[in-house]
Amino acid sequence: MSTLPVQSFTNESAALTAAIQSARQRRNAAVEYLNSLGSESSRAGMRSKLKIFAQWYKYPSIETCEWGLMRREHIVDFMEYLKIREQSENNGEVQGARQKNKKGLQANSINNYLYALKGVARAAWALDQINDHELQRITAIKQLRFYRQPTGRALTFREGRKMLEACSSDNPQQIRDLAILSLLLGCGLRRAEVPALQMNQIHLDGGYIRLIGKGNKERTVYLNGEVKENLTNWINYRGSEEGYVFGRFTKGCKRLVLDKPLVERYIGKIVERYQQSSGQGTIKPATPHDLRRTFATRLLDKGVDVSLVKTLMGHASVATTALYDRRGEESLREAASKIEL
Repeated sequence: MSTLPVQSFTNESAALTAAIQSARQRRNAAVEYLNSLGSESSRAGMRSKLKIFAQWYKYPSIETCEWGLMRREHIVDFMEYLKIREQSENNGEVQGARQKNKKGLQANSINNYLYALKGVARAAWALDQINDHELQRITAIKQLRFYRQPTGRALTFREGRKMLEACSSDNPQQIRDLAILSLLLGCGLRRAEVPALQMNQIHLDGGYIRLIGKGNKERTVYLNGEVKENLTNWINYRGSEEGYVFGRFTKGCKRLVLDKPLVERYIGKIVERYQQSSGQGTIKPATPHDLRRTFATRLLDKGVDVSLVKTLMGHASVATTALYDRRGEESLREAASKIEL
């Protein structure tokens, strides 16, 4: 019986190892990082930031950028660049600054760029494009410290009720929109979560939805009586066939398209439309995320433990949930009055 020389196995193993390493190094670390993100909106947001870095780094696109050459010094210099560069009024992209009095990006925006670049650095390390030492140097870059009053607001009960009443008719589109507003206000769904809902996630008998949310995390969303009723009314009209729960109506509501989801930005238009039609046009405009803030604020105002609110919101930490608290000065004053000396 003949045997192959040991040396031939060694050569084949070395060649295979070299081929694998070469294949890794040809992969694009930014694309790998973007593919790891859980939602399309996250990928779009981070892609735009990485594109700006690549162009600053003298590459036309993230696909042509040599991310394995990225070093700590490049990222630190880029962060300084963001502090002084002006923003386009149209699209928010960073442009070359020619006027010294133009204000740069705020600290929280710069930190988002840093977060994305650290993610790319980790992907480049996994592809053997940067070494351990360089990864440690990049991940050791500290975020900019800042404090800002939280943005957004919570709707009053009157605002929320009037908005729901503005679409409480037998019109098919308003039946759908009432169900959407109910999920935003009564369950705290994110804007992106509403169009993505599928019929197999709805469990009306049990009164809950099994939701795949941000970061591909699954959570259970419970429906109170009114939300369940409004969602049931829509499904009774829609039908129980598989597909997206909320579809798009063709012109004149002649046909309902269920094989494609609603566009995310359309959810914002629904909120805007019924705030206007409810006679609240002079009130500060609300966004879908304001309805999510309202959901969290009302639970906290009812004394629900913040850890439970965290779970219902699909947050990773109570620190994030705390940022949604919009109970305002009166609640703070009332809490302070309870202190006994």
